[in-house]
Amino acid sequence: MKALLTFCIEIVSLESAERDYRVKFLEYEVAGVTEYWLFNPDSEISSFYRLNEQGKYARQFPDQNGSYSTPLLPGFVLPVKRVWSKKAPDLAEIAAFVRARLEDQP
Repeated sequence: MKALLTFCIEIVSLESAERDYRVKFLEYEVAGVTEYWLFNPDSEISSFYRLNEQGKYARQFPDQNGSYSTPLLPGFVLPVKRVWSKKAPDLAEIAAFVRARLEDQP
């Protein structure tokens, strides 16, 4: 049986920190969730984990441009600093990005 490639994204709050960083981390790892992303608005820290060949999460880091990408979403690039930007995103830029991704699809 082929394994599913999955990921979970959690927004950490004071109330959920213990659960997100410890309980869910271990549950998702044991369940074989391929990637686990945590975004902590209080500290503005983004954490990315990917299962390694031993079935354990290995921390992943943004590239030299500060962007994170995953093989689970080919063509998707997350500019991590923009996650924490106080400036609203440019809607025309977002529309152009989505349009380009849709045009790339077979």
